[in-house]
Amino acid sequence: MENIGQRIKKMRIDKELSQDNLHTSQSLISQIESGRIVNPQESVLRIIAENLEVTFDELVNNTTWEESKSEKKSNGYAISPNEMTVQLD
Repeated sequence: MENIGQRIKKMRIDKELSQDNLHTSQSLISQIESGRIVNPQESVLRIIAENLEVTFDELVNNTTWEESKSEKKSNGYAISPNEMTVQLD
């Protein structure tokens, strides 16, 4: 299983793209490809996948990348049955 940095670098070179073509931060891509960042954020990988013209799943499948627990958030709402009145003085 290859790490995500190796996968990105291989795909980028195969498509004859520079690191600047993948993300607004060339430094970030360099750190991912070199392995200094081993588990980049999903949002970053989605941008990279789009710029490589592949799906997110194609980019991360069979790599060592794991979804961060902090990114597993719900965009739902919480509703309380209690009615409150707040007064500021």
